[in-house]
Amino acid sequence: MKNAFRIIIVPYLLMFLCLALLSSCSGSSDSTAGAPHDTGSIAFSLMLSPDASAQQQRYKAPVLNCVELGIVSVEAEVYDDTETLIARGGPWECSLGEGLIPGVKRGKNRTVTVFLKNDSGIVRYRGEKSEVRVFARKTTDVGIIILVDAEEEDNRPPVDVEVPAASNCDDLEAVGLVCSVAQECSNTVPEGEVISQSPTAGTVVAYGSTVSLVISTGLCDVVVPAAESCADLEAVGLVCSVVQVCSNTVPEGEVISQSPTAGTVVPYGSTVQLVISTGLCPVLVPDVVDMAEADAITAINDAGLVPEVVYAVTGQSKGYVYSQSPEVGDEVLPGSTVVIRVSDNNPPVANAGTDLAAVLQGMYRLNGSRSFDVDGDPITFLWIVINEPSIGAAELEGDTSVRPFLTISEDGTYEIELVVNDGSVDSSPDTVTITTSENVRPVAHAGSDIPGAKNVEVCLDGSLSSDPNGDDITYLWTIVSKPYGSLTELNVNDVEDPCLTPDTPGEYIVQLIVNDGSLDSEPDTVVVGVGVNLPPVAYAGGDRNVAIDDNLDSVCLSGAGSYDPDGNELIFSWSMLSAPATSIAELDDAYVVDPCFIPDLSGDYVIQLIVSDGILYSEPSTVRITAAVLGDLNYDGSVDEKDYTIFMATLGKCEGDTGYNAEADYDGDRCITYEDYRIWYGFYSNQ
Repeated sequence: MKNAFRIIIVPYLLMFLCLALLSSCSGSSDSTAGAPHDTGSIAFSLMLSPDASAQQQRYKAPVLNCVELGIVSVEAEVYDDTETLIARGGPWECSLGEGLIPGVKRGKNRTVTVFLKNDSGIVRYRGEKSEVRVFARKTTDVGIIILVDAEEEDNRPPVDVEVPAASNCDDLEAVGLVCSVAQECSNTVPEGEVISQSPTAGTVVAYGSTVSLVISTGLCDVVVPAAESCADLEAVGLVCSVVQVCSNTVPEGEVISQSPTAGTVVPYGSTVQLVISTGLCPVLVPDVVDMAEADAITAINDAGLVPEVVYAVTGQSKGYVYSQSPEVGDEVLPGSTVVIRVSDNNPPVANAGTDLAAVLQGMYRLNGSRSFDVDGDPITFLWIVINEPSIGAAELEGDTSVRPFLTISEDGTYEIELVVNDGSVDSSPDTVTITTSENVRPVAHAGSDIPGAKNVEVCLDGSLSSDPNGDDITYLWTIVSKPYGSLTELNVNDVEDPCLTPDTPGEYIVQLIVNDGSLDSEPDTVVVGVGVNLPPVAYAGGDRNVAIDDNLDSVCLSGAGSYDPDGNELIFSWSMLSAPATSIAELDDAYVVDPCFIPDLSGDYVIQLIVSDGILYSEPSTVRITAAVLGDLNYDGSVDEKDYTIFMATLGKCEGDTGYNAEADYDGDRCITYEDYRIWYGFYSNQ
């Protein structure tokens, strides 16, 4: 067929054809029986033009040759003024040359489109009639619709449309489909993109059909779960962030807390932080060194740790911690064991006094008052003669007293041993040697420890060294220990007061040995400390004799002579080591510089002082207070013949002489004379 062909509708055949083919049609003004109240019908006729003759066009006679045209069927569609498909007609046989479209919704501006299809369903011809008005329950005859060849006008929408894979509404509307949009969140499809469509892509639908698109609004909100692990969060599309902390209540690996908390609504992909327990929190080991045992145990328990006590003899105060393991400040788990090493009962130390040489036969008084106990426990004394020229040559009176009397009746050498006991353990024995003729060894005294400074000269002092025989002594000093790398040496080593210049921080230990020409002394040492803490020095004061009477006056001690080489403040600790049997004397305050007590019985009272700088302790210092009834030289509570014997043994002796007894020097002239005897005899006569 050529493009010039035309089809002309013959309106005067409409009524005849409607009556013959469609009993419902009755002309443009007839009612449409059975139609809905708001719908009507549209009727049309077909005619070919321009090949129809003028007469045929005039009388609208049909001239359709469907066979020649290759047309099989005729179809029609009606659109409203919004271009929405509102009705369809057909298919009809082409040879009829007319059609009737029922069920068209009433209204103006309706457009009727007629198209002819071949046996393959392809549209060959199309025509259109616009601005048609449809009345309810009426048939409107629109007359002739002139169709054009479909090849000349290809923008006519097809009857059926294949739904595309739409990315937006434009893709659907471009093929004549109506787009319906619903929105929902998606955790996989970005915001604004299509999640799904219905019908799906590839489905064939009628032109103008509605296709629903579900468009992503972006990520969905998520309710945060109560997470036990990251897997619980990741399962709902959340990101897990982990912080690990210790906990004494939540087992290792379990969740302590989470943020945001469970039940919080957050966007998909949000981060939730889990705080995971690493197990028990470490505990800092407390510092319990120098604490009393009970206090240390309490401190360790309070820290959530378990104390384990190990006892050892250390030379430090009994019952105090001298070391610990783990060290202070170490981190351990709760319930860990802390071993504290507590100074056990320290044996007391016996001091039998100074050796005597070149003595005469007679009575001498031994002195154990320099014995001590670092724990401050009371001590008892036991003296034994372990060597004498012959059996019975030595007579010991008061072998359990602090200062017993020794009477020697033959020339020769006497050794007397002293052992003290603190109520639990004996001391090692100490001996004093008394000889009538033989030489005894001298005594070295290297002086007190000295704080020094780097590159500043320090001089030592051995002037308190002595020889019991009064012999001249020589000096030998030696540096026995010094800091690593130090080149310091003594300027001389054979004088009383050599000097050294420390070149490195640390301790310099210098030893002194003196010699009387025959015998060496026991060594003594002094420490020069540079940049180190030196132990303080205790001084309990000088020994004293006091009279005892019915008034029972207090005797006050003084530790004011104690000092710390580094200038640190001192802490005082006094102990009553020995008192006469059955005495109830006690110090009024053991932690002041000058405590007092009331001597209630005749005899020797030995009081010990230890001072501390808060870190180190001094060596003990003791003082002897001898309380007696005037004239009672053996402190047995009465003045009798025994005291006479003692007095006569010291008569004629002066201070410095062997056998001089200061307690019989009643006039204070440092010699025992007949004036002292007169005074003593007065005490004796008054008994």
